[in-house]
Amino acid sequence: MADISDGKPHTYILGEKNINTRDYYSGLDHGDDWSMYTGYQDDICRTAFLAPLRDGEAEESTRFGSAHPHTWNAAFCDGYVRAISFEINVFVHQRLGNRADGGVTDDIELAR
Repeated sequence: MADISDGKPHTYILGEKNINTRDYYSGLDHGDDWSMYTGYQDDICRTAFLAPLRDGEAEESTRFGSAHPHTWNAAFCDGYVRAISFEINVFVHQRLGNRADGGVTDDIELAR
């Protein structure tokens, strides 16, 4: 926790992942085809480099996202879970995914 210099309320610890809707039950989505015990792998690891997507918008196994129509959920290092808009500014999203970039956000930026 000492390595989170941006502050716990300003850093993602986990979030929902983007999955292709046609592969919800098939196990064929590249981001959902291994068990959670495989270690560092795209089934359990996501990046904040690219904007989050609604499920089915693209075949992208590295993005956050969800099946919800307007938001996806992320837990922050302070334990608080927030619904975050898919319209979030990509630079704000990148700051939240980096624990030591010096970027601090407020709740208004999460809704955009």
